[in-house]
Amino acid sequence: MRMRLSLIWLTLVGVLIFGIVLLFGVRSGGKPELVPTPNIYVESEVNPFADVPVEFRNNRVDVLYVTDRRRVDGEANGMVAYDYRRSPSLAFGSAVIQYGDNVTWDELVKASRSRKRDVSLPQKLLKVEEKGRFLSTPWPFDPEADWSDHRLHYDPKVLAEHERVAELFRNEVRSRLAKTPKKDVYVFVHGYNNDFEDAVSTIASIWHFLPRQGVPIAYSWPAGMGGLRGYFYDRESGEYTIFHLKEFMRILRSIPEIDKIHFIAHSRGTDVLLTALREILLEQGGRDYVPPENRKLGNVIIAAPDLDLETISQRITAEEMPAKIDRLTVYMSKSDEAIGFSTWLFVSQKRVGRVVEEDLSEVQRQREQVRGMRGSAFVSTNLEAGFIGHSYFYSHPAALSDLILILRDDRDPGEDNGRPLVQIGPGFWRLDEGYPTRHAGGTTEPR
Repeated sequence: MRMRLSLIWLTLVGVLIFGIVLLFGVRSGGKPELVPTPNIYVESEVNPFADVPVEFRNNRVDVLYVTDRRRVDGEANGMVAYDYRRSPSLAFGSAVIQYGDNVTWDELVKASRSRKRDVSLPQKLLKVEEKGRFLSTPWPFDPEADWSDHRLHYDPKVLAEHERVAELFRNEVRSRLAKTPKKDVYVFVHGYNNDFEDAVSTIASIWHFLPRQGVPIAYSWPAGMGGLRGYFYDRESGEYTIFHLKEFMRILRSIPEIDKIHFIAHSRGTDVLLTALREILLEQGGRDYVPPENRKLGNVIIAAPDLDLETISQRITAEEMPAKIDRLTVYMSKSDEAIGFSTWLFVSQKRVGRVVEEDLSEVQRQREQVRGMRGSAFVSTNLEAGFIGHSYFYSHPAALSDLILILRDDRDPGEDNGRPLVQIGPGFWRLDEGYPTRHAGGTTEPR
């Protein structure tokens, strides 16, 4: 009897592991080709790439990256590389993604405005250059300090070195801002089982279609171990990186040349981002309301969030986070099988990434408790997004169109605002396959 129970238990564990590998083992970023052209650009009379700065008119995208992955040297191609293991020090640098071989700017623009492309645009990580590295954490204390005031005193040399590297990073951001008329930065925080290249290529694709305005930044934390225990390793790595992410946020916020900071997080990265953001906002003023004119934080977009609904109600609603940012957007899909498996794995009441219309009352109740919410939206996507359906937020032409309307044009949801989502309740919207469309009198007309 005991042996039979053991066999049943091992079988259940095997099914569990298989589910994790199947659903979460498929990386959500790092697509082999540039993502499909967003619907908003297909056959549009206006060329969205007409105002791209001359320096950016080529088939390459230079992404600024920040990472606490462990650096791996001695690669065959001579390029800096980072693996899934954790580094006690934060580094930053430049990563270049190339679209296609010998593709001209005009060819890339044509392909980026066409549903069917005449040219192949495989993505290739062409170059990675580390430009600065902060000291390892935790920092050493000052051995000669007077501790009678019961405050922490770090070694002055350590603080000076930290500030030196921070200024190198600020200058790197400033030099990139100087090349674009839009003085915003777009930070992408990736999800589970993504490697360094996945993070860089995802924000590169998004930035290309913005189109190439502002500064793209990939924040890449130590994920991508893979294997049977990979999800649990990555989950703990997400907790590990919070300190580094907060320090990155502080430095970014200290750059006066930046108008707005926008964050985009995916899957497990949504927990990483919201945890760090919550702690930073509490640190800067607790639950105090921040007037719009004083906000540095623009959009916070969380896509396919691997978060429990009850947890997010505390982290966002109870802390009144939306009262301190310009706009919060949450993308969800009932077809997201990876989030569906996570719901089962963690015995959740509901994972936010799979909230559907039936859950509307609970979401509305939480939303109505928050002061100062401008244009915040829960967007339920009704899309054909592949077998796993987890990377739809930027890889599907309809969802990417909405992302562009938010980040490029700063539009609130609703047809009157130029984001014709279908409203299915206060603060709750639906995004369909043909988006963007205008819905009126039971008919739809292309924008």
